[in-house]
Amino acid sequence: MSTQTIKAEIINNVLVAMSLYIMEQQTLTILENVMQQELVRVNMEEITTLPAERKDDISQRNQYIIQLFLVKKRDLARGTKENYLNAIRRLLTEISTKSLDQMDTTDIDWYLSRYEIRNVSSGGKKNQPSTYNNERRFLSAFFTWMRLEKLITDNPVESIPAKKVPLKPIDYYSPEESARLRDACKNIRERALLEVLRSTGARIGEIAEITLDQIDMRTGDIWIQGEKSGRYRTIYLDDDARHYAQSTPRTLRSVRERVNV
Repeated sequence: MSTQTIKAEIINNVLVAMSLYIMEQQTLTILENVMQQELVRVNMEEITTLPAERKDDISQRNQYIIQLFLVKKRDLARGTKENYLNAIRRLLTEISTKSLDQMDTTDIDWYLSRYEIRNVSSGGKKNQPSTYNNERRFLSAFFTWMRLEKLITDNPVESIPAKKVPLKPIDYYSPEESARLRDACKNIRERALLEVLRSTGARIGEIAEITLDQIDMRTGDIWIQGEKSGRYRTIYLDDDARHYAQSTPRTLRSVRERVNV
């Protein structure tokens, strides 16, 4: 094992252990930076004559990897993090005889084939290709992180192809359905939220943080940060959306309260 790998493992072990006592993410980041700076001046060599260590215990090893993921990916969006972890937990339910860093392509391929038909035994249908692909994507993202952390050398998910997903026609609201939505609004504020969502096509989480002073009422431009990518982009309000947004004196924040997410 290289000196760099040994140092990375020591840092990871300390972070995982201290995450049980240090709740502030900023403090953990400072601790990680201090250890990296101090270990730069040190050469390390792995001692291979120690007795069997905790990595030999599958359950404990998996718990360690998941805890390390939580520490290292602390800035990842909550929903994304939960998607990755839920997929990993489902995988570990099916394959309990191997730790995550021992699993290979055959293991993942077998799990995904089981996942595809998981509802059939209870009278349900096979999962749609898009559902299968989502599970595969979550697993691939987690194993890619493991590879980057030098926990594994290769991502075992990469060689498993995604399912082909038939393109479906876009389902638009009919004029009658749109009219019913507008009629159901109880006040100007609800109408403003509806028109902003309709006009921009942005994610609910992106709209939720918009305040009226962010909107250029002359052009309808709004500069927002993407909820998933983190990149900034411009979205646009058409005339109707601008009219109703300008008519409400409060922030658009309560869209999260109005829509079940």
